[in-house]
Amino acid sequence: MLSGRFPEEWLLSHDLIEGAYVRVGLASDIEIYDEFPRDYMSYASRQHRWIRGDWQIAEWILPRVPQPGGRRGPNPLSWFNRWKVFDNLRRSLMPVTSLGLLMAPG
Repeated sequence: MLSGRFPEEWLLSHDLIEGAYVRVGLASDIEIYDEFPRDYMSYASRQHRWIRGDWQIAEWILPRVPQPGGRRGPNPLSWFNRWKVFDNLRRSLMPVTSLGLLMAPG
């Protein structure tokens, strides 16, 4: 369903952008258990991958987004989906912001 919607090799597989394009519903009563990483390096690697994916879709908060072939076109996402992308970006900045505030002279 998403063939031809994004530039080739542009995005990691990302549930948020894919779900926004195909207009999936929200099911908040489903529980998925994911094993916590066994060490800090595994945790940091997973966080880096997730945050990198969030920043790859950052342009989808704008009115015009990348299209196949290098052109830009109108953003088909709703304002609510754009807000979800923005919120992921905001959350990705929280750890570095918290560290900065801890290190700031008081």
